[in-house]
Amino acid sequence: MLRLLGATLLVVALAAGTGAAARPSTVATPSLRLVSTQLLQVKGAHFAGGERIRVRVSLGSALSLRASSSGAFGAKFRTLFVDLCNGDVTVRADGSDGSTARLKLPKRQCPPALS
Repeated sequence: MLRLLGATLLVVALAAGTGAAARPSTVATPSLRLVSTQLLQVKGAHFAGGERIRVRVSLGSALSLRASSSGAFGAKFRTLFVDLCNGDVTVRADGSDGSTARLKLPKRQCPPALS
């Protein structure tokens, strides 16, 4: 009787372990978030650790950097002021391992300039 109970528990334990292993692991998608538009600054997350990243802005600026071991980075465009009253701006980060993230900054409804 004890052997049958032990064998049943073993089968149940193995089945539970197999089900957990069969589930796909959740992998975070690379992402960008805005830090500042005064001098454009973005932060990236969930890239491959140590991956080379090329960050491009639709206004024509670009820079290259390396993600940290945790896959994060900060990109600061020291001479690029973004005025969202003039139109949309898109920031794109492309990693050497194939990681990609985009951030679209939509045009804002701004009051007309004072004359």
